[in-house]
Amino acid sequence: MVTKKELMYKNLNPEEKEIFKKFLDPVYYLLFELDNRDLLNYNFNLESAKQFLLFIDSIDKQINLYNNLVDNQENLNSITGETDVRYLTPTLSIMIHEKLRIVFNYFINFNKLQLKGTPFLSKILTKLKKEFPANEFLLELNSEIRNAAAHYSYYIKGNHVCICKNFFDMNPKLIEFKDFEKELKKFNIIVDLFIATYFDDFKAEWIYQS
Repeated sequence: MVTKKELMYKNLNPEEKEIFKKFLDPVYYLLFELDNRDLLNYNFNLESAKQFLLFIDSIDKQINLYNNLVDNQENLNSITGETDVRYLTPTLSIMIHEKLRIVFNYFINFNKLQLKGTPFLSKILTKLKKEFPANEFLLELNSEIRNAAAHYSYYIKGNHVCICKNFFDMNPKLIEFKDFEKELKKFNIIVDLFIATYFDDFKAEWIYQS
């Protein structure tokens, strides 16, 4: 049977495949260590699995819509006049951020991590980094760009994204828009890799019964 990781890899472009390969081991080792410490959540039935997949599918459709609009910028301009789809990046960043939060809420036993309720992503990451300080997957999620995207502490100016330490920062860090967007898409790939690895190696029957 073809695994979810194999299907995912097949649909990536060459640059995305390199990201996939780079984070394949860090993602697996994090899940392995979580499982080793009895921190993975297995208390699910088939209905829970289906609901999770509906959440992820809904987010992915919005991400795909953004990508389609970017790919068809010229056609969009011919219909609506000049439209700068770059200003839709908050949608992309929020969707990826929420996907990761949903994944962690479903897959990790927060009670055993001494986290209550449905904590914010920043709190989850802080706790996980404390437990697994050297994990490359977690370190990547703590990047300046992800933090700015999550908290919308950036704005677009010309061909650059200006990342601010706070809303009153008069000396923001400038990043090329294309690099900012590329980084967000990288986050999406490694979050999808986390999902695929969980299903393939730790809870495989979910995905094939759904």
